[in-house]
Order: sequence, then C-alpha cells, then structure tokens
Amino acid sequence: MRPLYIWCIFGTCLVATIITMLWVNNIVWDLEKAQQQASHEALVEENVRLALWRLDSYLAPIIAQENASPYFFYSSFYPLERAYSKMFDEVYAGEFLVPSPLMTTPSKNILLHFQIHPDGKMTSPQLPSTTMRGIAVDKYTTNKKIDIAYSLLSQLRQKVDFEHLQKILPRNIRKPKTAIVHGTPKNKRPTYTSRNAVPIQKEFHIEKEVSQNQQQMQVQKKTWFEKNQSEFRVRKQYQQLSSTNSMRNRIPQNNVGEGLMKAIWIKDVLLFIRPVMIDNEYYFQGCWIHWETLRKNLLENIHDLLPNANLKPHNHSHQEARILAMLPIQLLPGNVDFSGISQLSPIRISLMVAWGCMILATIAISVLLFGVVSISERRASFVSSVTHELRTPLTTFRMYAEMLNEGMVSEKKQKRYFATMLAEAKRLTHLVENVLEYARLERKRTQKNLQPLQVDKLLNHMQSHIEQRAVQGNMQLVMDINDELCKQMLYTDTTIVEQIVFNLVDNACKYASNGKEKRIVVSGEKTAHYFLLKVRDYGPGIQKKQKRKLFGAFSKSAEEAAHSAPGVGLGLALSRRLAKHLNGKLIHDHRVTDGAMFILYLPLYNKTT
Repeated sequence: MRPLYIWCIFGTCLVATIITMLWVNNIVWDLEKAQQQASHEALVEENVRLALWRLDSYLAPIIAQENASPYFFYSSFYPLERAYSKMFDEVYAGEFLVPSPLMTTPSKNILLHFQIHPDGKMTSPQLPSTTMRGIAVDKYTTNKKIDIAYSLLSQLRQKVDFEHLQKILPRNIRKPKTAIVHGTPKNKRPTYTSRNAVPIQKEFHIEKEVSQNQQQMQVQKKTWFEKNQSEFRVRKQYQQLSSTNSMRNRIPQNNVGEGLMKAIWIKDVLLFIRPVMIDNEYYFQGCWIHWETLRKNLLENIHDLLPNANLKPHNHSHQEARILAMLPIQLLPGNVDFSGISQLSPIRISLMVAWGCMILATIAISVLLFGVVSISERRASFVSSVTHELRTPLTTFRMYAEMLNEGMVSEKKQKRYFATMLAEAKRLTHLVENVLEYARLERKRTQKNLQPLQVDKLLNHMQSHIEQRAVQGNMQLVMDINDELCKQMLYTDTTIVEQIVFNLVDNACKYASNGKEKRIVVSGEKTAHYFLLKVRDYGPGIQKKQKRKLFGAFSKSAEEAAHSAPGVGLGLALSRRLAKHLNGKLIHDHRVTDGAMFILYLPLYNKTT
C-alpha cells in the first residue's frame, strides 16, 4: 500500500475521532453547565428560604408588640382607675392619668402611631392635646418630638384616605372569650420546642405541615416556586399565630373589639393598621413604619446569606413568590456568588484527561506510523538499490567464470579478466561493509577508538588507499595541505576517517569522471576547535532537487540506480553518521558552483579532551 493511502486513512480516522470527541464534549459540557446551574439555583433558593424565615422571625416580635398594644394606648394619656372600661370617655378632674407607652418609648422602626376616629379625624399618641402638652413636655417627651410628630401626622393625613381604608380593611373583629390573668391551664397553654421554635398548636399543625410539604416536594419533585408557596403559607400561619397569641392576655370587654394588625402600602407609605370597635363605632389604629430604617435592618440581618439582596414593596397582583409573610415585601436575592462550586468538576477533569490521552495517542500513532512507513520505504529502496548493484557484478562474475572455465579466453586476456573480477569483488566488499557499518550505527553498536593523532600521520595512513581509488576512476588526487596544518593534533579514529574520505573520493570518481578537470583536491583548514578536511571535485555538481535528500540513506530508487553511477545511495548518509560518531560533522558547501565540495569537521586535540 502506498504511503499516501496510509496517511489518508489515518487522517480520516483522526478527523472522525476528533468530530466524535467534540460532539461528546459538547453534550457533556451542556450537561455540566445545566448541572452547575441547577446546583447554583438550589443554593440560591435554599438561602432565599433561610433569609425569608430569618426576616419573618425578625419582624415577628415587632408585629406582636403592636398587636399587643390595647386600644387605649393610642391616647396620649388614659385614666388608670377605669381598668379597661370606658377608656375613651371624658376624663374627670381628680382621675389619675398614665402616659401612653407609645408616646414615652417610641420604636426605631416606627415613625408615628396614629388613630382614625369614626368621623375621620386623625390623632396620634405622640401628639398630646393642647391641655396635656405641658404635662407631656415636662416629664415624658420634648417639644422637638412633638413638632416632628405633628409634621408626620400632617403628611399622613394627605396620603391616607379614610374611605379607602374602610374598603380595604376587614372588619372581622374577634373578641377574646377567656382572660388569662394569674395563669393558664395546662391544656390551654401553647407549648414550645425551644426558645426560637414555632409554637405547636393543634389548630395549625405547623410542624406536621412542614414535614408533609417537604416529603411531598421530594416525592413529586415540585418546582422552587411551589416550595416558596408552601413555605409562604407556613410562615403566614406562624404570623397569624403570633398575632393571635399576643392578644390572648387581654381582659375581655363587652363593648370593645380589636382586630389584628394588617400591613398595607399606601403609595410609598407602609402602615400597620387594625380596626377597633368601641361601643359599635369603628376606629382604625396603627403605625407608620420607617421603611428605610426597617429595610436597612432587614438587609443587614440576611447579608451573610444574600449579600446583594434587595427589598421592594410587593404588588399583590403577583403571586406570592419570595414574599415575606409578615409584610407585603418582596425579596430580590440579586447576584449570589458561591465560590464553593468548583470550576474543575470531575466531568471537566475527565474531559481534559480524555483529550490529553487522545492527543498523546495521536502523536504516538503518528510517530509509529511515520516510522513504519519510513522503514518500509527505506527497505524498498534498499532492496531495489542493492538488487541492482548486486546484479551487475554477479553477472560479470558468472560470464567471466564460464568463459574461463570453457577455455574461451586466451592466456593474454585472462590477466585482464581476473583484474576486472577483482575490482568488482572489491566494489561488492565495499558495498557490504558500508551496509553493515550503517546497520551497526543504527543499532549504536559501533565502538569508538579515539586517540590523539597528528594530521600528517592520518594522511599518510589513508593516502595510498584513496589514491588507488582515484586511479581506478581515471582521476588525479591532489593533496593540498601545508606543513603547518600537517602538524595539528587531532582526537579521532583513523579507520573511521579513512572510511569517510574514501566514500567522498569514491563519489567524486563516480560523478565527476566526465568533468572539465579530472582531479580531486583534498585540502585543509584550521578553526578554533576543528580541523576542516575538504574534498572537492570539478564535475557537474549537485542539482537542487537532489540536495534535499543528499544525506538520506538508500536515497536512490531502482530507476535512478539504473541511470546513474553505481551505488545504493548510502555513502554520504553513512559518512555523516560516522562524522557525528567522531564528535564532528560532514556538510556540503553550497557556495561551490563548479563541482562539489564536502567538508569534514574533525575535533582538535587538547588536554581537556
């Protein structure tokens, strides 16, 4: 199979694998995002529920305190001796008057307490009448507070419509049936599981409902909105229970009925207000909430859960999503950052490991495939080249042997025939030695025999051998190395250097025998660390397309071997490997245009070598 087909098949499989991995990665990534989003929403909703409970728990005592205030607290002063009877009647001389706690101990979350009479008149316990102002200023309040109360009451009169209140407020007023003065029977008392726990009342079954709601939500997998709805109802029941309990310790009166406080928004004003029936006449009592102060306190209370939360008035046209049970206020959680959600989830780590393994596997398969294809091509080139190189001398041996055996050659020609057979045998021996040496280098089994050696001794050792090869190629060998260079000391292996130079001279004899000058020049040059041994011929040189595979092993194809000089294309590849083995290098000098020049770098000897 051709290498191109192999690489095409590999590329197709790789593309298909990458597309599959991208598809799987996209699906898993979407699932991961959905899972993280769900986890984030679950954490947000959990914090929202905790925040709602915390906010309602903060508001519960405020509302309970307002519900616990009896109706006569909304007068600046009231007669103590009447003991809850006819508290709104005219005050007579000599009666002992008590200041209203709503005037003496104002709350930081409340701007103003007020009362609306049946005729629409609006008064405030914080604003005593003209006759009582002197007494109030002397002991219980200040002129500044009274002036502020007067200003607030004037503003409230402009914003509150008495007729509108009568329409929106219910008049289902409960009168307490029993009085709890000195104690409560055990079967009538509310019970508590802990200090901050919700009272367990048989009529509400709060804990039971919460448990049932949670189990039902887990089984039926309700949405977060449904969970908020369920918890809102429970918190609403808790608010009603707290308000009801705050009114139980009242002395019953036949002519008085008090309703529960209800929170309403009138424009930008938040009011707690309740209907009160006295002698079959309806009053409205309540307070003006300091919204900015209350909002700030509420947000500080949940800052650890929802740091970017906000509170805004609730439009009752919407459903009860994230609404406080105590007040018509909607909780906006804002952006919640959960640093606990790890960005490197197990799924992402698995994807990264899978991609890493796929990349490593692709690289390993590519390298392996490249090596297999390269070995296959080199083997094919080697077989074709060696087959051609062996066929010619073997044919010569067979033909000459048959002729000599049959006595077809005269005695005068036999010597020439024997010389030809000897030359072919030497050429085959040189070819086999090169192949074996290259194989040893590939397996790194060649032994180094480096030793200090003078240049002139090296030249004398190999000169006769390379001159003989030049003569066989009808070439003239010229040694152009002066005496000073001959005295240089090298640290090398004589046998390997001789083999490299012989290969270079052999190539010159093959390819430059038809050149304009039939001579091979061996010259030298010294640098700081190397002795440069140059071998040059004056043949046709090396073409550009051949330079790319000049030092490639078995670079000749069968067709090239048939139409070129003898050889398998191994000499230069072997020579470069041998030069590297000597800690040197072999290069082709591209600057030479008339012929070819190769430069062998041999390391100089020094004491540290």
